[in-house]
Amino acid sequence: MLTLLLFFGGCGGDTPSPGEEQGSARTVRLNKIAELGRKLDETSGMIMVDGKLYTHNDSGNRPYLYEIDPANGKIIRSIHIEGAVNRDWEDLAQDDTYIYIADTGNNLGKRRDLNIYRVSKNDLLNSDDIPSESIKIAYEDQSSFNYSRYTTPFDAEALIAFDGSLYLFSKNWNDYTTSIYKIPTIPGNYKIRPLFKKKLNIMVTAADLDPETHSIALIGYANIYKDLPSASMVFILSDYNENDFFSGISLALKIENSMEVGQIEAVAFGNGGKNDLFISAEGNPAVLYKMSIPK
Repeated sequence: MLTLLLFFGGCGGDTPSPGEEQGSARTVRLNKIAELGRKLDETSGMIMVDGKLYTHNDSGNRPYLYEIDPANGKIIRSIHIEGAVNRDWEDLAQDDTYIYIADTGNNLGKRRDLNIYRVSKNDLLNSDDIPSESIKIAYEDQSSFNYSRYTTPFDAEALIAFDGSLYLFSKNWNDYTTSIYKIPTIPGNYKIRPLFKKKLNIMVTAADLDPETHSIALIGYANIYKDLPSASMVFILSDYNENDFFSGISLALKIENSMEVGQIEAVAFGNGGKNDLFISAEGNPAVLYKMSIPK
């Protein structure tokens, strides 16, 4: 059994760099699979569905999901999401019936049109042109929508589906504390408030949940000079109590080749491989990586 490797602190005080207050964080290395084509240079979300790997781009790109070959990163299919706009797509999540697309990127803190698109998993697997439904959200405690680059706490890039609900993890530019929001899976309009908060000492950029084990992978990085990603981390959460995701075993993994890899933006558990993660980093070109989770 894994031992507890990371103790998450409170929300106040100075922010140490990742691993600084948790000296027991282990080190891993991302192994390059392939460079992704120009069509995927802003890869930002990823998910494995029935053995097929899907990804998408982020802000301002076309409303498409792309099935890619996990062995070489080449695009196999392009799937148009009808009725959707890619304002700033950030992550993918799934339950037994649906795929959820988080259009929740909000780096400037100005957006009033945050959305999670819901599409049929069966449609995704069998059609290249599929309809969508909208789960519209707004932060209950956001009162200002002024330009706030690199300072807003109302940016979110990580989404999972668990036990009949969606859970959105914020990317907090101020103090590296993530707020976790619980959201219904039913289309509609919702005001959301934090369920709880945890200080991870990184900005969370993606999440995935293993459908069988319910282990959760969170990835992200700390910014020393704002635009320079460094000290990228992976957290594996398991054996937690209900939706208190940080109550169980928390494995902290520091990516030793962070500077080489760059800005990690997407994560997905491998097909039936509980010890493997696919991770992608945006760039020119974007790159698909794989890593093994230490036992």
